[in-house]
Amino acid sequence: MKFLFILVLLTISITAQSSENIASHEENSKHILHHNHVALFLGGTTFYKNSESHFSIGLDYLFRPNNENPWAYSIMAEVIFAEHTEYVIALPVYHYIIGEWWLRAGPGIEILQEEEHHGDEVKSEIHIEFLFRIGTGYAFHLGDIVLSPSVDFDFARNNDALVWGLNIGYSF
Repeated sequence: MKFLFILVLLTISITAQSSENIASHEENSKHILHHNHVALFLGGTTFYKNSESHFSIGLDYLFRPNNENPWAYSIMAEVIFAEHTEYVIALPVYHYIIGEWWLRAGPGIEILQEEEHHGDEVKSEIHIEFLFRIGTGYAFHLGDIVLSPSVDFDFARNNDALVWGLNIGYSF
C-alpha cells in the first residue's frame, strides 16, 4: 500500500511538470559540464520492521547523457552494518525535476548474510530478495565536487527501510 501511494505521488510529480519548469531546468543545468559522476554514500538505514537504524556506506555511479535531457542512469551498491551484514545493489533511473533537484526509482536486490552460532560451529546463510527503491535529493555543485543529501525508501518483501544520508561525489 505504501508503495502504491509513493508511486502515485512520484507519477503525479513527474507528469505535472509544465513546459516552464522544463525550460527552467535547461537554464539551470547548463553549468553541468560532465556526464559522469561517482560518489561515496555515508548515512543510515532505518528498518520499519524493528525501528532500528544502522550505519550504511555505499558507492554509486551516475551517467547523464546530456544536459538538456532531465534523465540519468545509475548503478549503486551499499553495505548496511546491522546485527548481520546486508548488501544492496540497485539500478535506479534519475529524473531532474527543477535545477539539481532529482527523483530516482529503480529495481535492486538485497543480499542478507546471516550467521548462526551452534557452539564452536558457525553456520552462514545468504538470502537474496528483490527490492524497489524510490528516493529524492538535491545536488550542490562545488566545482567538480558534488554534495547531495538524499532520502530513499526501499520496498522489500520482508524488510522495508528508510535510507538517508549524504553523497560526496566527483563529476568528470
